[in-house]
Amino acid sequence: MLASYTKPPITEAVIEFRLKGTVSRATIEKARKAIGRSYTREEELKEIKLQFEPGTEKTQVESAFGGKRIYSEDGTDIVWVRPQGLIISRLAPYCGWDAFRTKAHTVWTKWRKIIGTQELERQGLRYINRIDIPVPESGKLRIEDYLRLTPSYPDPDQVFHSYTIQSQVPIGDFRLTINTGSAPPALIGHISYLLDLDVGTDEPPPISEEKQWELLDRMREHKNEVFESYVTDKTRELFR
Repeated sequence: MLASYTKPPITEAVIEFRLKGTVSRATIEKARKAIGRSYTREEELKEIKLQFEPGTEKTQVESAFGGKRIYSEDGTDIVWVRPQGLIISRLAPYCGWDAFRTKAHTVWTKWRKIIGTQELERQGLRYINRIDIPVPESGKLRIEDYLRLTPSYPDPDQVFHSYTIQSQVPIGDFRLTINTGSAPPALIGHISYLLDLDVGTDEPPPISEEKQWELLDRMREHKNEVFESYVTDKTRELFR
């Protein structure tokens, strides 16, 4: 279980439903209208594809409709209705799983009514955490005191100015992708690190709509366990 934090480090929480096929632009327009007017701003996205012809200098550029991205009035709730599926995001300040899940379920229900029953290629849950650590007076900070997934170097006094680590591991019935590394400081006098956790299932089994959301609940439980396993008590103190 994730400990209860008054200052959670979550900068973005994401729920994704990716279809095996695609839906038309007309269907996306209908879904956007069905989702409601609480999303007051929208933008149309384009997907750019580049094709290079071997042995020549010719480059072919193709532009395709990438869907509609819509925002709540304060910009913290975002929905991306794509030809390939649906992505629902919540930016900081994070509102808690129950509130985020409820809003996402409402959006998903309206989207599902428009697109009909289609098989999923992937279902996933992603949390991007930014950990802001005060720089000590000495100016030296041991990453290992705050994160358990860090780079190693033969010289223990080596200072890392920046780094990135990615790993993929199976976790229960799911696949976990971990991205961690340094990030531009968000606060003066601090050093920032990212801990980006993406839990998902490829080729989800055919299950009821209720079971789909139970699947997300299980993904969140795994995500919480992984998060707690990769931070230390010194890190937890930053969130309290």
